[in-house]
Amino acid sequence: DQTGMEFFNPSNAFDAEGAATTSHWTPSLLELFPTELITAPLRTESLHVDLNRRLHREKATIAIPRCDRSLRYHDPEVDAHPLRSYLAIPMIHRDEIVGALIGGSFGRDGERELDPLDVQALEHLVGTATQAILRIRAQRSLARSQALERGQRELLAMVAQARELPEVLEGLTNFVGRMGTDLRSAIWLLEEGQPVPTAGALDAFPARPHAVEACARTCGPVVSLDDAPCWAWPILDRASDALGVVAVRPVEPRSPRPEERELMETAARIAALASEHRAMASRLTHQAHHDALTALPNRVLLEDRLTQALAQARRNEQQVALLFIDLDGFKGVNDTLGHPAGDALPKLVAQRLASGVRGSDTLARMGGDEFAVVLQEVRDTPSAARVAEKLLDSLRLAFQVEGRDLRISASIGVAFFPEDGLDAE
Repeated sequence: DQTGMEFFNPSNAFDAEGAATTSHWTPSLLELFPTELITAPLRTESLHVDLNRRLHREKATIAIPRCDRSLRYHDPEVDAHPLRSYLAIPMIHRDEIVGALIGGSFGRDGERELDPLDVQALEHLVGTATQAILRIRAQRSLARSQALERGQRELLAMVAQARELPEVLEGLTNFVGRMGTDLRSAIWLLEEGQPVPTAGALDAFPARPHAVEACARTCGPVVSLDDAPCWAWPILDRASDALGVVAVRPVEPRSPRPEERELMETAARIAALASEHRAMASRLTHQAHHDALTALPNRVLLEDRLTQALAQARRNEQQVALLFIDLDGFKGVNDTLGHPAGDALPKLVAQRLASGVRGSDTLARMGGDEFAVVLQEVRDTPSAARVAEKLLDSLRLAFQVEGRDLRISASIGVAFFPEDGLDAE
């Protein structure tokens, strides 16, 4: 007030990326402003951008004691008065520009203009303003770090609780939206090498954004600033293979700030952890219910399938047949040709047996040289006997194992529901 200067909206302080948060300059002002301040082609808000570049380069005050009297500051309260002087003072901390104090004097002819004493007085006050900005930055950084840590804990808890993957990924995109108020995010997971929309604000993105495809292909971050701005960050497994893409769309086209890059990296890491956790759970479940050698259902899964088949047969008043298959002479193969041949033979037997049953039936390996088949919707006893005979015939053909023709025989026992038993036991 003592200098007679009027200062612009404090929101005009520059951020570390070099962009002003708002601009009150009219296009006519951009055209008339002294050309020595312009270092890039004129465009909307170019004055602030160019000033910022010059402040970062020179780290010195920019003072214009006398401006073209036709210049106007875009504010209804002062628009009637010409801009007489212009001043931009950098706020410097540890050789870094953390902001700028921008002001100007307005008045009619004859009123005072900016002089060196004004500049010195304001430069002295900038130190206090700089410390205030640093305190605000520190407070915001702390609050952001706490929110980021809290969000990570919540999402990791969901993963540890074995929540469904879509639920975890939906929570993850909501977390990104909370951390960036002008950001909308979505996740694409790869299926057969192609990104498939999975969770988040998918309606905010084109059907398949170019940035998402490029990110999945290159396994690296991609920033697209076209008509559909999109930032894409790869979701990578421990081998650095792509699992999917975290995509973020800002309201206005712009590049991500450092803290937003950190946010996307965090989101991608949690998405990878959730995806790998689901894959590991699926593998463990499969291993717990399937034979490791033949990949057929094991005894545990057979009992479950048999129980389901019996329940369905009760409802529909149908028969179920259980075939128990025992290979003859299998131990001799192990003793004569060794364990490699002993491992190859059950696989070949499994393939032969699978070709002789329907897709609705269950073929299982009970262990060693024992297999079992659950036949559903059996019409009568002779039909089950025909299936058993077909299986025996297939096993009588020679097996090629390590360049040798091996012949084995088998025996099959058959039990029927409800004639021979009412439950799986």
